[in-house]
Amino acid sequence: MTFPARFLAWWETVTWYRRILLIAQLLMILGFAVALSVVRGRPGFAYGDAVLLPHAEGEDTVYAGRVDGERAAFTVSPDGRVGYTWGDFVYGPYTVREDPSAVPEEYDWTRGVEIREGDQVLFRGGYTGQTYPPLFTEAGEAHQGDISFTTVYSNGEKTVYSSDGEPLTAEDLHAPGPAVLARLVLDPALRRRGSVSLFLLVTLLAALNLAAICFPNAFFRLSLWGHVKNLEEAEPSDYYLFCTHVGWLLLAVIAGVLYWRVVFSLF
Repeated sequence: MTFPARFLAWWETVTWYRRILLIAQLLMILGFAVALSVVRGRPGFAYGDAVLLPHAEGEDTVYAGRVDGERAAFTVSPDGRVGYTWGDFVYGPYTVREDPSAVPEEYDWTRGVEIREGDQVLFRGGYTGQTYPPLFTEAGEAHQGDISFTTVYSNGEKTVYSSDGEPLTAEDLHAPGPAVLARLVLDPALRRRGSVSLFLLVTLLAALNLAAICFPNAFFRLSLWGHVKNLEEAEPSDYYLFCTHVGWLLLAVIAGVLYWRVVFSLF
């Protein structure tokens, strides 16, 4: 009997529940494999949990994407000017320039940088690059540039307060910090979403689930190996069959969640 004939004969013995799970699991593996190849081929600027994809507009470089559900874009000019939009809010323009005189004495290995918004100096000190913390002030103190805030819920409403006790708006919370601006101009390294190695590990889990769905009797006897004498005469109980069917579904769902996290998260 040829392989196609043997496969068709076996397929006729498979229940509809198992068929649906098998097809769904195979489509899941294929779909996320395609998604991984797409996102890996499009590196971008990591901003929080988002990846902003770059494209050129004249001499400027624009990093665009979605941040907290809103359209966001950084526009970086060759002369160090940076503009940012988040939803309907417009920030800047900022100016980032290197200034060796801004390097802190005890951090002379850093790059001196001055960041302005118009005529206002937002930061002046040393920039360390991709290390943590990224910025040190001229006084040698670590400077994160992020807004410190506290969220308070009252009568079902959320209010966000700054460290000074002042209420903050969505516009305040999404203003880019000096560390982000410095990285955009001085060190705009692009990152890729998705991990091939973790994808393969999840695929191994999915393959084991596929094998369990395809060969339930073999896995049943394997579970009894070393516990009973006559494996060929053993039959699964209704409770065992119920737990097995639920387990297949749970493993398929878990694999889908893991695939999503592995493919669309930064690593």
